[in-house]
This record gives sequence, C-alpha cells and structure tokens, in this order.
Amino acid sequence: MGIKKDHGAYFETVIEQCGLTTQNTVIVLAITSSYVKYNDALIRGFSNYRQRGYQIALRFDHLISDKHAAELIFKLTPDFVSLSARQIEIANGSNALTKLHLLKRIISTTSSKGILRQIDRKKSEILARQSGFDFVEGSYYERTLN
Repeated sequence: MGIKKDHGAYFETVIEQCGLTTQNTVIVLAITSSYVKYNDALIRGFSNYRQRGYQIALRFDHLISDKHAAELIFKLTPDFVSLSARQIEIANGSNALTKLHLLKRIISTTSSKGILRQIDRKKSEILARQSGFDFVEGSYYERTLN
C-alpha cells in the first residue's frame, strides 16, 4: 500500500480549478481490518495530505478491534471519525451504548469530531442522542422531517 508523495498536489490543482480550497476538502478513508498491517504507511501517506491543508476522515463501516481502531485514531489524529450505528448495534447488542461511549472517548481524546451514521430507526436515534456524538446522519431523520 502506498500513496505517492505528490498525490495531494494533483488533487489540489483540480480542487483549485473548481474554486475550492484544500482546507474545505475532506479525504475519507474507509477502514477495514486489512488496513491494520499498513498503519505506518497510512500515517506517512496522509501526512502529505495534511501538509497541504486537507482534512482527514476515517470511516469504520465494520468496526475492527477496539485496540486497532484506537491505535489508528491516535496515530492518524483524523479531523473526523465516522461509525456505523447499525453495525455497532449488530455487533454489541445491549452493550451498544457502552461501546459508543468508549469510542466517543477515544475520538474526543484526539480532538476529532465523531459522526454516527446509519441512524435508520428509533433505537439507533436513542443511541445517537445518548452517546454524545458530534454529528449524526441517517434515514430516521429524513422520515421525521417529512
């Protein structure tokens, strides 16, 4: 796994041609368990983007172990960490709120903002409210606004 040293420069040119800035651009990386062995390469690669002003987000669709997730969050210090409420509910059942509180503490320690996604039913919405994440997103909110 590798990111070319000047990769961020190419995107910077395209972004500027669109009238945007790197400071308003978030590079999102969907994290899977296969990335665990590439932590150091990810850190080196993302330092290039960060030096150019990009914001970094880690998206966990399926949560890897707490230890590996925390290690990656601490080492990359992303601007945003996005988690799937649906997957946390499935994997943790009645312990989902405890798991969310733990993950929120890890996220807050690095001054990252937490995003809880896939809020698609009342139970998820209650978890979202009780967990204290910075941002939420999901179809549950779309239904309540209509």
